Amino acid sequence: MRKYLDRRHAEKLRLRAMSRPFAPDATSRLLLVTQGDRLPQSQIYPFHHYAADLKRLYGTDLREADLGDFLAGRPVAATGATALAFQTPFDVSDADLDRLFARIRQDHPLARVACLDWFAPTDLRNAARMDARIDLYIKKHVLRDRSQYGRPTLGDTNLTDHYARRLGLPEPATLFPTRPVFCGRS
Repeated sequence: MRKYLDRRHAEKLRLRAMSRPFAPDATSRLLLVTQGDRLPQSQIYPFHHYAADLKRLYGTDLREADLGDFLAGRPVAATGATALAFQTPFDVSDADLDRLFARIRQDHPLARVACLDWFAPTDLRNAARMDARIDLYIKKHVLRDRSQYGRPTLGDTNLTDHYARRLGLPEPATLFPTRPVFCGRS
């Protein structure tokens, strides 16, 4: 029951953040363009939980927009962000990425842009596609030994790698291309 109530509370915070424009007196304006599913939202909830502290300490007004609405060109209550952080599905198409970045440039031309990657720790499948278009890449989970990001895994993630090796499963070796400086921005 508690998980259900926590989920409802998180959804209320999300809906409230999606329904209002930025406060005119905000020193900085952070827009989160997010997916509504549970796993990606677990990366977003802490922003809402600490929104009052962000406002008090840094003058940052926090708002949220749904990724589907954003890509479809539907109106979003908050425009003119000074910082924008977005999530994508792991299999986001090139066309959707182009639409996403076009909309960011149109509605938030001065914003610093960050990708909020909620995928598995070694899954950097979209990193190379976004590298030149973002200022910051934030992983939900990061491996302690960052040198592992330069090594191939069996399958897409360290979890598939573990089970492929343990059970002798036929997974292809995968190494997502990134520049060395990229992991310094994770």
